Amino acid sequence: MLTKGQKRFRKEIEKSLKEIENKDQGFYSYIEKAYINSYYNSKTKSSISIPIVAMLCLITILCSTYLFFRSDGLNNHKSDLSNSDPTILKHEKIVSYLEQMKHYHTQALAISNNSVDALNKMLKNPLLYKKSFDEMLIKNKEQIENIMLEIKKISPPDEFQDYHKAAVGKHNFIYEKILYIIDAGSTRSKERISQINILSDKINFQIKQEKKEMLSALDKVGIEYEKLDNGQIRYTYKKGF
Repeated sequence: MLTKGQKRFRKEIEKSLKEIENKDQGFYSYIEKAYINSYYNSKTKSSISIPIVAMLCLITILCSTYLFFRSDGLNNHKSDLSNSDPTILKHEKIVSYLEQMKHYHTQALAISNNSVDALNKMLKNPLLYKKSFDEMLIKNKEQIENIMLEIKKISPPDEFQDYHKAAVGKHNFIYEKILYIIDAGSTRSKERISQINILSDKINFQIKQEKKEMLSALDKVGIEYEKLDNGQIRYTYKKGF
């Protein structure tokens, strides 16, 4: 069963083919906007005659035009559907926020772990690694500071205020840990090293609290999720087009 658009399209093609047959095998130029008759009168070595080539060109143009406008109409319809559904828009904003926070979380933990590894390496051979340790920790400190500044700019969704506070607290502990690592690298104090371990425990506790608040907020907004074996969370939500 043909749609109205398909019937109209077929009529346009049939009409154009009749015009070609009735006008001495010429065709309409969509570039020059004029009927061309004599320009292609000379024969070529191609086994396909010029009228057939002309018809194929015209059909190709009409098909391309029809498909373009049909596709554009469908895309606009899909866009209207996604823009009109407030739940979809809300869920997309929430997931975008969570992915942004996850990015900073991953960066900060990597910096923290690398700093601990660098400290252990330096304490085993201070003469060889002290200079590179100092340079690395200065950069790591600056990176954590930048992450904290970026997080400060973020406005979390209303349902994720408690999660956001837990995330900020975690990053504060990571920053404090970096400062103690720098100090331990200079003093090699057992007290400083002990404090680093205490901060690691606080960070781990804060991560658990952060995850708890996130799952609670996801339940509130109706975003389904799955707990993976590696401890990560996979979201399931409606997406706009």
